[in-house]
Amino acid sequence: MLGIHTKNHDFRSMYVGRKFRYTSKYGSVTEDILCRDVTVTVCHKIAWLSKDDTQFNAYVELQFISDKNNVYEFNEVEFYETDIPQYDPYTGELNPMYQQLTGQPNPWNLTMSKEQEQAKDELIKILYSQIVDLSMMSKIELGDDVIAEIKRLKEIINEQSR
Repeated sequence: MLGIHTKNHDFRSMYVGRKFRYTSKYGSVTEDILCRDVTVTVCHKIAWLSKDDTQFNAYVELQFISDKNNVYEFNEVEFYETDIPQYDPYTGELNPMYQQLTGQPNPWNLTMSKEQEQAKDELIKILYSQIVDLSMMSKIELGDDVIAEIKRLKEIINEQSR
């Protein structure tokens, strides 16, 4: 089998599985097309092709085959910058490689550092004591729904800390 790659990248690994935008020569645009395969046609000289251990330079023409088996020319498509999923749509698991691949933290990652947890807990204690003080000084009563919600949340916290 003829393995086709540029000096540092395999064309299939560069494009297959990524989504792109197609702009026709008449100006119509189709979004979110999934690249299922790449066809490579050797024309002249420039990229690297290898068969066994033999390498030689050659110009290549790329065509992209969509998941619906449509064929698109290289100059008609534009691949999206970030095609990296934040989570698995079937299981809901976060993509563990997201930060490494994008350089940004996964926006769905809702875990807090220990310092953030401690700061949150301290803020809750301060706000709770302020509510108690204000309600006693002003003789303002909290609504039954607020009191019930405070009790419910305290029970959840106490169950988790056991």
